[in-house]
Amino acid sequence: MKTRLFLIAAAAVATLTSCKEKNLPFVSLEEDNYCAEAKALLPSDGMKDSLAYLAGVQNAIPAVYEFKGLDIDRCNKAINDFMSVDREAFNKAAQTNFMEEYADADKFEIDPKLLPELAQKVSSYPEEEVIPESLRDSMSYIYGVLCGFRLADFGFDTDRALKGMKDFVAIDTEGKFMEYANGRFADSTYVDYAAKFEIDPQLFNSLFQQFNQAKQQAKMKNIEVQSKTFVQKAAKVKNFEPKSVSYVLPGTDSTATSKIYYRFDTKGSGAQVGYGDNFKVTYKGMHIDESTFDEGDFPVSNFSDQGLIKGFTETLLLMHEGDKVTVVIPGELGYGEQGSYQWWSGTYTIFPNEALVFELSVSELVKAGQEAPAEEAEPAEEPEEAEEVEETPAESAE
Repeated sequence: MKTRLFLIAAAAVATLTSCKEKNLPFVSLEEDNYCAEAKALLPSDGMKDSLAYLAGVQNAIPAVYEFKGLDIDRCNKAINDFMSVDREAFNKAAQTNFMEEYADADKFEIDPKLLPELAQKVSSYPEEEVIPESLRDSMSYIYGVLCGFRLADFGFDTDRALKGMKDFVAIDTEGKFMEYANGRFADSTYVDYAAKFEIDPQLFNSLFQQFNQAKQQAKMKNIEVQSKTFVQKAAKVKNFEPKSVSYVLPGTDSTATSKIYYRFDTKGSGAQVGYGDNFKVTYKGMHIDESTFDEGDFPVSNFSDQGLIKGFTETLLLMHEGDKVTVVIPGELGYGEQGSYQWWSGTYTIFPNEALVFELSVSELVKAGQEAPAEEAEPAEEPEEAEEVEETPAESAE
């Protein structure tokens, strides 16, 4: 009996192992899982500390100049309350103005869904007037929730930000900050004013730019290193086959060789794809964390090696009509060192040297020189017979 149980257990483990071997080694790209090279490029603790303080100063400016009379202590209370909730759930609920059930709402003293209504009320008051007592408590709290959201988004230390907020309110008693800011801090007396802060507020923009650059460089390095590791592991996954592909090295006339790794998930019975063919490609493109960056289908007319990334083209040449393939494309056979950059949003959709995974299928293949099969004409509809109308006695008498 024990032997039998052992064999059943061993068979189960073997089945699980077999299934696992067929799966690609997708990896988390969150900051906590960055490779060592990428972590070394992240903003320093000193930079984050300084920015947290200055972010607090920035958060305090609207509280003093735009929403006159906000209670900073109430803002701080809301920030601390916000830090105790699930930020991802908050973000999702905020996209629908908290109209759907939000589990963490009871952790706030005031329901976050009141934010739009309260903000509208406050914005309707003249700038020179102070927020009335009836709104001050609620608006201060709700504004603090928004501040907390921004601080959490950048991972800034809450206590340092609260220190910056309190310092600003205590220092800017004569409303000098905006006066200096309007003059681009050119007044020499600004030096004395700024010295009252732990960190000169004027440094915020330059520090924040350095912070963003460091974050971006770290992310790019992590994706580059993780991509290479992903491809190496994919090469060992069961049922994935390699294909060597030559490509031109960027900025040179020299060529090098790399490999794509592919697996046939479904075998078709149609003809094989070749240059000059016409067909339809259905695709799903994924990052190495298995998130989808694009999917759909498109027609290919007079197929050539122009207009598609090298790895995509080489995979199609392996396929027959009806095939479904999963392929791992290393960065050098994908978007290369340039990646895919959207200038209008200032972000990458595909990072430089990023490995990609595609699920592809080919249909409606017509070989070069052949004509597409004519569509069968639908039979013409027979005219409907006129219905016989039975004459009434009165009509037949006419």
